[in-house]
Amino acid sequence: MKHDMLCSQIKKLEIEKRGLEHNCYFLQEKQDLHNQRLSVYYELERMGFGLNNLKILYNTIRELAAENKINYAAAIHKLFEFLGT
Repeated sequence: MKHDMLCSQIKKLEIEKRGLEHNCYFLQEKQDLHNQRLSVYYELERMGFGLNNLKILYNTIRELAAENKINYAAAIHKLFEFLGT
């Protein structure tokens, strides 16, 4: 009887352990993704593009796209085509 209870408790703990390990893996993946994003933000900031500058650029592109009656994605594409030439 006591042995059965202990075996049952061990199985529950093993299941809980697997769930916690899965959560740790998931959270580590999220942390890695956030670290990559932060790295990009810091690199942009070092180049002179802080968040305010990026917002201004974003809004300018959106306004130009609306004025030219094209969607935002097409405006971005055209911008980089222009910069590449």
